[in-house]
Amino acid sequence: MSNPYKECKTYETSNFIIRLITMDDAEGLLKCYSDVNSRPYFNSDMCTGNFNFNTIEEMKNSIIGWLGCYEREEFVRFSIVNKEENLAVGTIEMFGAVGVYKVNTGVLRLDILSRYENEMYLSEIFSLCLDGFFEDFEVERIITKAIPLAKERIGSLVGLGSEKYESPDRENYYALSKKTTVLNG
Repeated sequence: MSNPYKECKTYETSNFIIRLITMDDAEGLLKCYSDVNSRPYFNSDMCTGNFNFNTIEEMKNSIIGWLGCYEREEFVRFSIVNKEENLAVGTIEMFGAVGVYKVNTGVLRLDILSRYENEMYLSEIFSLCLDGFFEDFEVERIITKAIPLAKERIGSLVGLGSEKYESPDRENYYALSKKTTVLNG
């Protein structure tokens, strides 16, 4: 199978356009990633890195890095663009079963401005991922960590059919799976 990271299409929901990240998203993403109210949510999905961008140039350098990973078929990062403002308000970092990384597959990281951290918007985004990414990118599951800050994400995933996910190396995660069986917790 050819690697779908090379031909990422644009996805659309009622409120968002989700597309491969571009330099045009730098200004919106700088606001997103530098918003102190949003930052606590950014590390709730497995990643513990401290993503702190202070200038447009820093944000652009990161986008260049993300696009480099895309070219190397490692993973892909999408922008979540608010239709009303036409501004990037978050990102989805996606590791699929194809490409270099073939472990911990799924939509493992969702970063979004805190004002969108509610079940309505999250369900809209997760539903799109379930309907589009699972087939297009051979995704196996969407995972979110069950920490207090992730309660809206858990509620959204549970509403879509998610169950507690248990494995030898993970605790307290919820997963939405389409191609594999999720173990009950």
